[in-house]
Amino acid sequence: MISELENAADDFSNYDTFKIILNSYIALAHLDPIHQEILKLKVMKCSNQLIADKINEKFGRKYSPNYISTLYCQKSLQGICDAAALHAEIIQNIFFPENFKTCKDCGRTLLLNETNFVRR
Repeated sequence: MISELENAADDFSNYDTFKIILNSYIALAHLDPIHQEILKLKVMKCSNQLIADKINEKFGRKYSPNYISTLYCQKSLQGICDAAALHAEIIQNIFFPENFKTCKDCGRTLLLNETNFVRR
Protein backbone atom coordinates (compact mmCIF):
# COMPACT_ATOMS: atom_id res chain seq x y z
CA MET A 1 0.00 0.00 0.00
CA ILE A 2 2.80 2.44 0.84
CA SER A 3 4.52 1.79 -2.49
CA GLU A 4 1.16 2.25 -4.21
CA LEU A 5 0.74 5.56 -2.41
CA GLU A 6 4.24 6.62 -3.35
CA ASN A 7 3.56 5.69 -6.98
CA ALA A 8 0.34 7.69 -6.84
CA ALA A 9 2.38 10.64 -5.60
CA ASP A 10 3.82 10.99 -9.09
CA ASP A 11 0.50 12.62 -9.95
CA PHE A 12 1.08 15.28 -7.29
CA SER A 13 2.90 18.41 -8.30
CA ASN A 14 4.84 18.43 -5.04
CA TYR A 15 6.12 14.93 -4.23
CA ASP A 16 8.06 16.16 -1.18
CA THR A 17 4.86 17.42 0.43
CA PHE A 18 3.23 14.04 -0.16
CA LYS A 19 6.17 12.24 1.50
CA ILE A 20 5.98 14.60 4.50
CA ILE A 21 2.26 13.89 4.93
CA LEU A 22 2.77 10.15 4.56
CA ASN A 23 5.62 10.18 7.09
CA SER A 24 3.51 12.17 9.54
CA TYR A 25 0.75 9.53 9.35
CA ILE A 26 3.37 6.84 9.90
CA ALA A 27 4.58 8.70 13.01
CA LEU A 28 1.00 9.16 14.27
CA ALA A 29 0.37 5.42 13.86
CA HIS A 30 2.67 4.71 16.86
CA LEU A 31 3.93 1.46 15.36
CA ASP A 32 6.09 -0.72 17.57
CA PRO A 33 9.68 -1.42 16.42
CA ILE A 34 8.82 -4.70 14.68
CA HIS A 35 6.02 -3.14 12.63
CA GLN A 36 8.22 -0.14 11.81
CA GLU A 37 10.92 -2.47 10.55
CA ILE A 38 8.44 -4.47 8.47
CA LEU A 39 7.11 -1.25 6.94
CA LYS A 40 10.62 0.01 6.20
CA LEU A 41 11.60 -3.25 4.50
CA LYS A 42 8.33 -3.40 2.53
CA VAL A 43 8.93 0.13 1.25
CA MET A 44 12.39 -1.04 0.16
CA LYS A 45 10.52 -3.78 -1.79
CA CYS A 46 12.07 -6.68 0.13
CA SER A 47 10.40 -10.08 -0.16
CA ASN A 48 8.43 -11.49 2.75
CA GLN A 49 11.04 -14.24 3.14
CA LEU A 50 13.86 -11.69 3.45
CA ILE A 51 11.81 -9.60 5.87
CA ALA A 52 11.02 -12.67 7.97
CA ASP A 53 14.71 -13.59 8.09
CA LYS A 54 15.72 -10.08 9.17
CA ILE A 55 12.94 -9.72 11.74
CA ASN A 56 13.61 -13.15 13.21
CA GLU A 57 17.32 -12.40 13.51
CA LYS A 58 16.94 -8.85 14.85
CA PHE A 59 14.08 -9.46 17.29
CA GLY A 60 14.54 -13.14 18.12
CA ARG A 61 11.18 -14.15 16.63
CA LYS A 62 10.07 -17.06 14.48
CA TYR A 63 7.78 -15.36 11.99
CA SER A 64 6.91 -17.04 8.70
CA PRO A 65 6.81 -15.05 5.44
CA ASN A 66 3.03 -15.42 5.41
CA TYR A 67 2.78 -13.93 8.90
CA ILE A 68 4.94 -10.99 7.79
CA SER A 69 2.33 -10.22 5.14
CA THR A 70 -0.42 -10.41 7.77
CA LEU A 71 1.46 -8.09 10.14
CA TYR A 72 2.10 -5.64 7.34
CA CYS A 73 -1.55 -5.47 6.28
CA GLN A 74 -3.25 -5.73 9.66
CA LYS A 75 -0.86 -3.75 11.85
CA SER A 76 1.40 -1.45 9.85
CA LEU A 77 -1.01 -0.34 7.13
CA GLN A 78 -4.05 -0.40 9.40
CA GLY A 79 -2.25 1.82 11.92
CA ILE A 80 -1.41 4.34 9.21
CA CYS A 81 -4.98 4.28 7.87
CA ASP A 82 -6.38 4.77 11.38
CA ALA A 83 -4.07 7.76 11.93
CA ALA A 84 -5.21 9.30 8.63
CA ALA A 85 -8.87 8.71 9.51
CA LEU A 86 -8.43 10.37 12.90
CA HIS A 87 -6.74 13.32 11.21
CA ALA A 88 -9.66 13.61 8.76
CA GLU A 89 -12.15 13.51 11.65
CA ILE A 90 -10.27 16.28 13.48
CA ILE A 91 -10.15 18.43 10.32
CA GLN A 92 -13.89 17.94 9.74
CA ASN A 93 -14.58 19.24 13.25
CA ILE A 94 -11.95 21.98 13.45
CA PHE A 95 -14.47 24.82 13.06
CA PHE A 96 -16.79 23.41 15.71
CA PRO A 97 -15.19 24.12 19.12
CA GLU A 98 -18.05 22.34 20.88
CA ASN A 99 -16.69 19.08 19.44
CA PHE A 100 -13.46 19.42 21.44
CA LYS A 101 -12.74 19.15 25.14
CA THR A 102 -9.69 19.70 27.34
CA CYS A 103 -8.50 16.55 29.09
CA LYS A 104 -8.30 16.92 32.87
CA ASP A 105 -5.36 14.50 33.06
CA CYS A 106 -3.02 15.69 30.30
CA GLY A 107 -4.33 19.21 29.65
CA ARG A 108 -4.52 18.67 25.87
CA THR A 109 -7.53 19.69 23.83
CA LEU A 110 -8.86 16.56 22.16
CA LEU A 111 -11.71 15.63 19.87
CA LEU A 112 -14.76 14.83 21.96
CA ASN A 113 -15.32 11.18 21.03
CA GLU A 114 -15.49 7.77 22.68
CA THR A 115 -11.79 7.14 22.00
CA ASN A 116 -10.60 10.16 23.98
CA PHE A 117 -13.29 10.45 26.66
CA VAL A 118 -15.50 8.02 28.57
CA ARG A 119 -19.17 8.71 28.14
CA ARG A 120 -21.02 9.26 31.41
